[in-house]
Amino acid sequence: MPTQTDTTRQMNKTEEACHFTKKTRTRADEVVAVERQPVAIPLLITAQGVRWGELAVVGMVALLPVLVAVAFLQKHIVRGLTMGAVKG
Repeated sequence: MPTQTDTTRQMNKTEEACHFTKKTRTRADEVVAVERQPVAIPLLITAQGVRWGELAVVGMVALLPVLVAVAFLQKHIVRGLTMGAVKG
């Protein structure tokens, strides 16, 4: 039968899991905070060097919504560009 402290610990773990203001993931040697892109990008450029792999991943993730939007709106984009180019 679980004791009061076991139940309290389980409740604390549940509350921590549901708390969305600061999420963290752990790796074997570091704790990585999950941040929004404008905050995360400067953190990848440090005095020790540039973390090129992570920087490339952030760039690709930032590019994906734009590519999806262009794919769906391509017909309208082309029509708007050609209508603006017609003189008269």
